[in-house]
Amino acid sequence: MPLRPRAIEPMRICVIGNSHAAMIKGGWDRIAAEYPGVSLTFFASPGGAMSQLAARDGRLVARRPELRQDFVITSGGMQDIDPAQFDVFVTCGMKLSLRDPDPRLSSALRTHLLASQMQSLNLTCARLVREVTDKPVLLLPIPLRAAEGPEPEGEAETARKAYAAKISALSNMVATDRLIVVGQPASTIGAGGVTEARWSRGSVKLDHANRKGGDFYGDHDRAHMNADFGALWLRELLPVAAELVAMS
Repeated sequence: MPLRPRAIEPMRICVIGNSHAAMIKGGWDRIAAEYPGVSLTFFASPGGAMSQLAARDGRLVARRPELRQDFVITSGGMQDIDPAQFDVFVTCGMKLSLRDPDPRLSSALRTHLLASQMQSLNLTCARLVREVTDKPVLLLPIPLRAAEGPEPEGEAETARKAYAAKISALSNMVATDRLIVVGQPASTIGAGGVTEARWSRGSVKLDHANRKGGDFYGDHDRAHMNADFGALWLRELLPVAAELVAMS
């Protein structure tokens, strides 16, 4: 049973991510008033730009000016990440994928593919955080792709159990680095191991140096989720984060 504190105490959260951070930002904009004393600060840049993040003198810094500029835009003015300013860290998206591979693959190959996620950019950034602080670090994988066309037939519960098993296996893999994996809400997963299509409709692009955010991805995009999805995920993440902060 997940840990659920009776109330969310004041807490400063640092979110590090790529384009998928936009759903968390949009979700937070919707529910922030429900969590007085909790703040989220975003350090995000699209694609693989976070590969230019580095640990230096007890901080996380951008090695390229373009990334530094994205930090200023998404954080509201901060050029680098000072761990003393935050209580908990969240790494979002950044190629950490639990999407179902070809169902014809063997169990051994599926296990190998899951283990390969240890080399994802998400894990790289999480380990950089761990270099500069012992504070809690939570990992959010890329959401499962949204369904295309009619929702797949079958029992959603089977797909949800399979996803939960992957989260458990990945959590065991990252335990030595004292990292916590928080999977997407089970209620968003439909039959066939996909995200239900409604959670993708109206997803928006990240605000960054080369493009003003807020533009819609369009119906063709199945990779990015919307603010409703982000809000739901945050409602599950925040109590876990608060409990970890209380225990640290």
